[in-house]
Amino acid sequence: NREYKDNLFVYLFGNEKYKRFTLELYNAINGTAYTDEDEVEITTLEKVVYINVKNDVSFLLSGKMNFYEHQSTYAPNIPVRMLIYSARVYDRYIHERKYNVYGKTRYELPVPKCVCFYNGVQDMDDRVIMKLSDSMSGEDKGDIEVKVTAVNINSGHNPEIMKASKTLGDYSLFVENVRKYSQETDNLKKAIDKAIKDMPEDSEVGEILRNNRAEVVSMCLEEYTQEYVNELHQIELERASEALKAEKTRADQAETRAGCAEAELARYREKYGILD
Repeated sequence: NREYKDNLFVYLFGNEKYKRFTLELYNAINGTAYTDEDEVEITTLEKVVYINVKNDVSFLLSGKMNFYEHQSTYAPNIPVRMLIYSARVYDRYIHERKYNVYGKTRYELPVPKCVCFYNGVQDMDDRVIMKLSDSMSGEDKGDIEVKVTAVNINSGHNPEIMKASKTLGDYSLFVENVRKYSQETDNLKKAIDKAIKDMPEDSEVGEILRNNRAEVVSMCLEEYTQEYVNELHQIELERASEALKAEKTRADQAETRAGCAEAELARYREKYGILD
């Protein structure tokens, strides 16, 4: 088993022990009805193999290589990251099967499907298509494209997916409660404990959270602390951007006023015949 120092999303949907959740989520996203969790082959990159390159969840199922990322903050560069993750995963897939990509045989590869599950505090539509080409300047967007479907999993969004994947719905509920309770207390650990306690009794996710409370609290403390840091960083960037805009506006206004004053002075000198 992997050493779960990741986030709760990875713990639930990228875990060999819970492949039934991965299968359920795949069915919810794709409108399919697969039932055999043994068909799910987890392909997530490990840090020990690919230093500093680790995706959240990737798995092979029914001829598709699925890349699932979870984001609690707005991430416009997710297509770039998906490009890197997918290249590494396909590289390993090819080497494990001893395919000779320099030979004359054309090999069939699994179809890549990229999904980003978003539950940040910024507003976002139910589904947004993000493209690698959006990061390319100019009219020529090049020859490589990566498309990522960003799915909003906050409360009130994509109810059909939440209904089809109760695990995802319960995960979303837990995250929402952690945020709500953290606004009521300065103690994040207490907020996480209360969110675990308030999970519905019939929730399998709730049972897992209660049975693995110490591990879950540790993961969430790191995850939500980092989320808070990211939010502060984003706020600082937005404030800095606004300050630069305001400064530019003031400079433009000052330049305009100076130009007007100079023109007025020139007219005055011309009118009264004043020479320099």
